[in-house]
Amino acid sequence: MDGIQQQLQAKRQEAIQTKHSHEMRKTNFKLREELNELKDKNDSTISSIKKDYDRNVLDEQNKLEIQLTKVRNRNEQILESEKERYNRMVEELKMNNETQIAELRQANESEYQSLNEEHQESLEDARAQYEAQLAKYEA
Repeated sequence: MDGIQQQLQAKRQEAIQTKHSHEMRKTNFKLREELNELKDKNDSTISSIKKDYDRNVLDEQNKLEIQLTKVRNRNEQILESEKERYNRMVEELKMNNETQIAELRQANESEYQSLNEEHQESLEDARAQYEAQLAKYEA
């Protein structure tokens, strides 16, 4: 009987091992399914976060481009107004310079005329003195 009991014991052990092996496979399968579900969930979460991040980046880029365009337009307006102001200042300076030149020319002309008159008078005085001296020597 001993041999039969050993065989029965071996069959029981084999049945226990087979059952245990089957349970382990079943448990591994369930764990693998849970792991795959978690992986899929994580992948979808990562994908969602990436989409949100990309959308935020694009929104921020659009905002910055709009701000840059506004700044450029404002700077163009400022440059245009400054250019106009500069041109007005240049024209005013040119007019002032022309006025000063005209005043200087007139002052120089009047000074020239007064010097010329003085010179003519001194020439006439010198001629009169010469003629008076000449008449004195002739007489």
